[in-house]
Amino acid sequence: MGTVVGTIFAVLIIVLLLWMILHTVIIINESQGEVGLKMRLGKYVETLSPGWHFVIPIIYSVIKVDTRQKPLNIKEQSLITRDNATVLATEQLKYHVTDAVEYELKNSNAEQSMIQDVQSSLRSIIGGMKLNDVLEGSGKINERLANDLNDTTARYGTQVDNIAISGLKPDPEIEKAMNQQAAAERQREAAIMKSQGEKQAAQNQADGKAYSLRKTADAEAYTTRQNADAKAYQKNSRS
Repeated sequence: MGTVVGTIFAVLIIVLLLWMILHTVIIINESQGEVGLKMRLGKYVETLSPGWHFVIPIIYSVIKVDTRQKPLNIKEQSLITRDNATVLATEQLKYHVTDAVEYELKNSNAEQSMIQDVQSSLRSIIGGMKLNDVLEGSGKINERLANDLNDTTARYGTQVDNIAISGLKPDPEIEKAMNQQAAAERQREAAIMKSQGEKQAAQNQADGKAYSLRKTADAEAYTTRQNADAKAYQKNSRS
């Protein structure tokens, strides 16, 4: 019995020692863009740079923060333009952590905060533009959006490196109405072109007839003059 208890005790000691070793030696991996936040009983003490660090378990702990660039997709959002048209937009942004303390300890969810800022800023930008300007100006919208975000996301310990509107389109009902309007405009232009063609053809035909009549009249007049001249010549010859 004593042997069994001794064996269990020895195993527990070994497990405890392994746990102590694993939690005493902390490796901050530079290749993974990590920094470490050293905590003492839940309170921030210092930021650890990449490398090997030794801490006292239980009293100290380390939170690893990845500072590499990350993508963040934002779900489709419905927006209202200045002329009361509805457009749908999907955004994608790339960001990286610039301040691990702000990012990890002073914000409960920095990513969600950035998403809310993007949606709010985009709603404001689109709300000040007309539908046609929105559909033709995604580049300008991206630029304004990036400028707005750089002013706000610093307080989350992050920096937005790139943002792009991957989908910007009218609401299906509006798109249907736009397609119908475009089709009607094409039909109207086709009808105008047909009418102008018919008018031009009629004009050409009329001009042709008028030209033909003038030529006929000129020929008859010429013939009449020739006959008159011939008669006059004959009369003068007899005299």
